[in-house]
Amino acid sequence: MNHIKQAGFSAVEALVILVVLAGLAGVGYVAVHRMQTPTADNAVSVNKSSTSSEPTAPAITTTSDLNQAQQVLDSSELDAADTDLNAQLNSF
Repeated sequence: MNHIKQAGFSAVEALVILVVLAGLAGVGYVAVHRMQTPTADNAVSVNKSSTSSEPTAPAITTTSDLNQAQQVLDSSELDAADTDLNAQLNSF
């Protein structure tokens, strides 16, 4: 009996490899799609109540607005010991 040496892949092996690669691509696509699409859990509500007690920041549209904001920030005295900023930053 003569045995012929075969080189390469058979059709069944190539099909199995294609199915595995397609499965990996599908899982990767779903994972990326879920990261880019906001869900109900991580979406930010756009329709906030107008009775909110949070002050709104003015829009900075020009360089003079930016300079004015920088001056206000420079003149404000924030003490890290008085705030919980360090604890918040260390929690990440």
